[in-house]
Amino acid sequence: MFLLPFFSEFTQARTRIGLLGDLASWATCLGDHRGNTTPVLRMVLAARWTGLPWRDSVALAPMNTGD
Repeated sequence: MFLLPFFSEFTQARTRIGLLGDLASWATCLGDHRGNTTPVLRMVLAARWTGLPWRDSVALAPMNTGD
């Protein structure tokens, strides 16, 4: 658990956007991004629906374990 943020930073630093040369690669990348952000967005909206302020709703979003 301690090393997870370091792994995330390391992999993001090594990302080479130039390798996404065709439309299929871009579609895969965007689909993966959508798949990661949708559960977090649902968590924020559910927290807002229950009456929490925006700041608390966004703070709860990383606690979402996914579908």
